[in-house]
Amino acid sequence: MAQDPNAVNEVPQNIQDLMNKYEFTDIDENALKVSSIRYLEDDRKKLYGANKKFEKLLTADHVLSVECVPKDEADDIKNEDKTVSEKIMIIKGDDLEEVQFEDMIMYDDMDLSQALEYSFDGNTW
Repeated sequence: MAQDPNAVNEVPQNIQDLMNKYEFTDIDENALKVSSIRYLEDDRKKLYGANKKFEKLLTADHVLSVECVPKDEADDIKNEDKTVSEKIMIIKGDDLEEVQFEDMIMYDDMDLSQALEYSFDGNTW
């Protein structure tokens, strides 16, 4: 039986536990708390992986989208507009890596999902 290409694969519990133990921070080194974990969509993985700097996304065992909120806002039920940061994490064998790029203007490490995605005249991103 063929697998539905739109089916959502559930992230195994041991991987979720690993992500929940990881110490995520924002650009200002403020602590973040995981709010959701899912596998990165195939189209985004291909888009990012087309760049030689990030082609390891195409060969990783797990490529995850981990959404985080500031730790000090995480349990505030009155705040419906929490700042969400998406972290792209890859796991290959025993190696765990947060995928980031260096902003060439501010020289800060940025989350991959913060990159502008554009192309001109049908060229790839």
